[in-house]
Amino acid sequence: MARRWLVLASGLLTISALITTGDRAADGSPLGIETAQKGMAFCAPAPDPGTTITRWNSQVGALAGMYYNSSAYPVTIESVSLLSPHNLVLHGAAVFEMVHYRNSIALESAWSQEASSGRVWTPQQAIPGAVIPAEIGPLAPSDFPVKKPDVYEIAVDISDASPAGGWALGVSVDYRYLGNTYKFKLLTGMAIGSGQSSSGCDAPMKAIQAVFFNS
Repeated sequence: MARRWLVLASGLLTISALITTGDRAADGSPLGIETAQKGMAFCAPAPDPGTTITRWNSQVGALAGMYYNSSAYPVTIESVSLLSPHNLVLHGAAVFEMVHYRNSIALESAWSQEASSGRVWTPQQAIPGAVIPAEIGPLAPSDFPVKKPDVYEIAVDISDASPAGGWALGVSVDYRYLGNTYKFKLLTGMAIGSGQSSSGCDAPMKAIQAVFFNS
């Protein structure tokens, strides 16, 4: 059975830690990136016995960051693309609502199961056109676990282009706010490894780490 990989930078162990090390947009735009740049990378093998990832080209959902709208008006996600994709196919993307700062979606799972957290089903909207509403205004990182606002996550629907596996460095996101368009990039490594051997995730994860540690 192929091994799954999860690498966390700077001792990131919990959702709270990911929020704490979030990266606000430098241009002061309203949508805050609440996931650390280069903070993590993860890989699921395909196929993955015992799961619903049953083929080398199964569509896999991969978490592409957590976001919070600190403004007084909604933002609309217009597009999502992969950063430096290698042998990956992007089928689409969606926004998932993390109601009251609870029930995060999986880092990676079969796309058909991405919105499921145990018996809880997370509301989702397809991109383009997904709306992230205004919340309770600007928050310090330490406020999230206490005030429990609704946080929003983006997941991408990806598959391997060949049985050899593939990877990407993260996502580029375009969104609209009050008639203006904004763009940001999030470096969060994602990979689908070859399920043909137990080391199928090794090569893509090492490739991601090499780029992150040398840039």
